[in-house]
Amino acid sequence: MLDRARQVVGSGKVLALQAPTGSGKTIFALLVALNVTGKALFLVRTHNQFYPVYRESKRLGKSFGFVVGKPNVCPFSSGDVESIDIDCRRCEINLATGVEFGEQPASLVSKLRQEGLANGFCPYHSLLFSSKSTEVVAMTYPYLFLPWLRESLDFNLEEYVVIIDEAHNLDTISDLGERRLSRATLSSAMSQATSELVRNILSKLQHKLSALPEVGERYLLINDPPTLEADELELLQDEYEALRAKMTEQRKIGRNHLGSVLRFFLSLREPGRKVFLNGGSLVSKNPDPAFQLDVLNQKTLPLILMSGTLPL
Repeated sequence: MLDRARQVVGSGKVLALQAPTGSGKTIFALLVALNVTGKALFLVRTHNQFYPVYRESKRLGKSFGFVVGKPNVCPFSSGDVESIDIDCRRCEINLATGVEFGEQPASLVSKLRQEGLANGFCPYHSLLFSSKSTEVVAMTYPYLFLPWLRESLDFNLEEYVVIIDEAHNLDTISDLGERRLSRATLSSAMSQATSELVRNILSKLQHKLSALPEVGERYLLINDPPTLEADELELLQDEYEALRAKMTEQRKIGRNHLGSVLRFFLSLREPGRKVFLNGGSLVSKNPDPAFQLDVLNQKTLPLILMSGTLPL
């Protein structure tokens, strides 16, 4: 079976692997991948799912690395921020150092946050740098399926066999690119703004959201959503960048609600985006999962889809 699976993946075809939990899918997929290219990129939904990949990699005697989002390891982050709001260029500890992946991922992340601050290195960039030389790398879905995040990694995907765990979730992958705008977010952004002009812009948006109907948890397409003029976006951008720089300089990076508002409206410029009303929030998304899944269409990308419940 291993030989047959290796032939399928090695010939550029997609291997779909369905087996129940506990049957050894992880180690089997790793064996296939490592026999084809010698390197495996293992995609999971959550950081908690790194551990089985780490455990099986160690059982096989293979080097293991992983990448987590900046908020998880940045010594100055509160943990509830978006990666894009952490401006590494302004940070005083933005240098990378080698990481030894000698312990399970959760404890290593905690250790790196402390050591990075004490020794003056960036845990995120150190993980990213060190993972590129390991045989197995684990990361979560967004690092493959969100184009801007994938490009920030600068991984050569052709060096790896990509393994996607719980592949039955791919039909909802478009949710990863959602941008939400709620009255609560606007209120928080107003409290962060220092410009009266920006506060007026945010206040007007609040009134517009308040006038929209209640639709509960269903998604209602909005054909004429609120928009911002170019000069309003520029004011919001300036205010956002100023707050982003201030947080970095103060070494205390929290949720940047101005950035959440800004990115919602910038997302409307992307092809295929539609705006929906859901649960009292405006939701910007491309409802076609093909937008995120297009990366899997590369002919040079060996691919294994694995799940305990793959649809027939």
